[in-house]
Amino acid sequence: MYASRELVAEAIERLGYWRGAVQQQTSSHLYSFLAPKWRGAQPGVPLSYSEADDREFWEAFFRVRSGDWPYFDPIKSEWRPHTQWHSNTATQRKNRFANRWGAATWEDDVLTLVPNYAEIFVGKVLTKAGHVTRIPALPLAVWLHKREELPQSGAELVDRFKGDFSFTDQEFATLFDPST
Repeated sequence: MYASRELVAEAIERLGYWRGAVQQQTSSHLYSFLAPKWRGAQPGVPLSYSEADDREFWEAFFRVRSGDWPYFDPIKSEWRPHTQWHSNTATQRKNRFANRWGAATWEDDVLTLVPNYAEIFVGKVLTKAGHVTRIPALPLAVWLHKREELPQSGAELVDRFKGDFSFTDQEFATLFDPST
């Protein structure tokens, strides 16, 4: 079974609710670590990573049409330009996620997530008014796997997402709510 339009629409809606519960301006920094995690990044381990990897990430998961605005961002529920991977994702990762927050280093196409990047993300994005709202794992997994045959249960899909994006148990528990 593939994700129906209704299921994808519900995932987008739930991701929008999540964005409203966290620091909205920084919620898209989810992509600052999600793209490298897709490439196998592990905290404290240098990874060969370039903007071309960001482009592949956006092509694989967010392109839904052709033209100058081909990508759809399910968190902001808006169309993104064909340069999203360069002008937004890579720039945000370097300027804020790495340089200002210290959640990663990225020099000469070598990216390293710092060992406590997940805790930094919790403090900078997931905490609002003293309350932590973790990323809803199931809606995000539905979006990211929308073009694949889905398993029978939501728990199996969340497990697939966790494995496909190389999350350790500790990272996953820190960042994601598996029950939503």
